[in-house]
Amino acid sequence: MARKGNKVQKSRSEINQQKKTERLLLAVLVQNTGSEMPIPCSFCKTEKRTCKVLSSKASRCSECIRRKCACNALTPLADQWDEEMPRASDLEALEEEIKKAAAAEELAVEKQREAFEEMVFQKRKQKELSARRLALAERGLRYLDELDALEAKEAEATFGPVASPGVIFDFPSPSASFLEALGAGGETPQAAQGN
Repeated sequence: MARKGNKVQKSRSEINQQKKTERLLLAVLVQNTGSEMPIPCSFCKTEKRTCKVLSSKASRCSECIRRKCACNALTPLADQWDEEMPRASDLEALEEEIKKAAAAEELAVEKQREAFEEMVFQKRKQKELSARRLALAERGLRYLDELDALEAKEAEATFGPVASPGVIFDFPSPSASFLEALGAGGETPQAAQGN
């Protein structure tokens, strides 16, 4: 420190050191008490740091103050400051909207799955009907009843008699040893009464 008259003059390095200390203190203050910007500056975005400014009148975020460089954070105007910063109720509303969008997406996926299943069913039905039409044409028939009767005769010739709906089969009574194995004591169990 040099004395010039009654004034104490600081050297250039002392002044620079004092400015640096003040700048770093300001950066810490902004970082600790500032508000997070909805859209960070390019430095904070690149370095994945929290971009905070002290007020709507601030021109630089804490990181840019610390680095002693220009900041391109989009600071809202003073009268919009409270409107721009998300409030707890805004965050809750956003969470609710996210949940609604997720539910709508699930519903859309379910509808898409059902539509796909319907398409597969219709394709299979179309293929079966095309095969029936081809069978009619190959056999020189005009009606499906004729085709059904002819296919039933062919099945009977190949596999033996086929029971038609409504036919009641007569099963033989089970042997006494079979009933004993079931715990019926050699007697034929009685049919349940009721329904």
